[in-house]
Amino acid sequence: MPFVIKWLIKEEASIIMLSTGAIQVRYDGGTILNLECPFDDVTFLDKFGIVTAVPLAKAVGLGRDDLRRRLDYITNNISEIVTRLSRN
Repeated sequence: MPFVIKWLIKEEASIIMLSTGAIQVRYDGGTILNLECPFDDVTFLDKFGIVTAVPLAKAVGLGRDDLRRRLDYITNNISEIVTRLSRN
């Protein structure tokens, strides 16, 4: 069973590093984006409770604006996320 190793609370979302190496982003509004280690798979729970699990390369081309916005958020904040979650 995975457990939380580290977390980062931002205004838009809570970012959690799990013991499996996965990074989970829990956004305001109830959506969740899970990047599976080694970051080649994405699991997305939208505001309607629908789960989408796809390879990261395919997720970008799905044409879902909600998923694209969340992936953009991660891309735009990845250096801060990695830096803060990597600290002891």
